Amino acid sequence: MQPGNADIGDEIGGTAEIDGGQLDLPRDPEVGGTGRDHQNPPAARSRRLRRPGQHARVFVVAGEPSGDMLAAALVTAVRGLAPQARFSGIGNERMALAGVELTTRTTGWASLGPLAALVRIPRLLFIGLRHVALLMRSPCDLLVLVDFGAFNVRLAQWLRSAGYRNMAEALLLTGGAKGIGEATARKLAALGAAVAIFDVDRSAGEKTAASIAKSGATCDFFPCNVSVSAEISQAVDAAASKHERK
Repeated sequence: MQPGNADIGDEIGGTAEIDGGQLDLPRDPEVGGTGRDHQNPPAARSRRLRRPGQHARVFVVAGEPSGDMLAAALVTAVRGLAPQARFSGIGNERMALAGVELTTRTTGWASLGPLAALVRIPRLLFIGLRHVALLMRSPCDLLVLVDFGAFNVRLAQWLRSAGYRNMAEALLLTGGAKGIGEATARKLAALGAAVAIFDVDRSAGEKTAASIAKSGATCDFFPCNVSVSAEISQAVDAAASKHERK
C-alpha cells in the first residue's frame, strides 16, 4: 500500500453513541477501501487488533499546514524509537510522505476569518463524527492530536462521551504558551491528554506547562520556532524521547 491510501478507512461507518444518543454513520464515499471488515462483528475486529505482539497503531490528527509539518516530524521521530509502529490519520502531503495512511486529507481546511470558517463547520463536524465511529470500532494504541484546536478539542470530547477511555492520548500544540493555544492545551489536558507545548516564548511556555502540570496533568514545554525545520525536528525528537520514557 502506498502512503496516503488508508485501508483503515474501510472501517468508517456504523453507529456511534454521542451524549446518550446513537448516531448512524454510513461509510464515507471519499474514503477508499473494499469494506471487507464490515463482514466481521466489532468484537471480532477488536480482538484482532489486539493480538499479542501486534505492532503499535498510532492515529494522528492534524488539520492545518503547520500541524501537518509537525505531525510528519513526530512520525519520523517515533519511527526511530519504534520502527514497527503503524501510522494512520487525518492530514495532508507531509504526513503522507512520512508514511502515514490518510483517512482524510485536510486540503482546504485552513481558513481566514469567521465567515470562511463557518462555511467549513458542517463538513468538519461530519468528518469528526465519522472518525469517532472509526476509532470506537478500531481503537488505536495512541491518539495524537496536533494543533487545530477547534476540531481536535471537539473530537476528544466526542470520544470521551462515546466511552473511548482505554487508550493513551497525546497533544502536540504549537503556539500553546498563551492565548487560544493555551486554552486548547488546558482543555485537552483536562480531558486526560498528555500535552507537549511548542512555542518561541520560553518564559510563557514554561509557565503554562508548569501551571497545567500542577493540576495533575502531564504537560511539557519545548522551545521551538515552527518556521525553522531544524528546530521542529529537535523539539519533536525531545518530546518523543521524553514521552517514550514515561
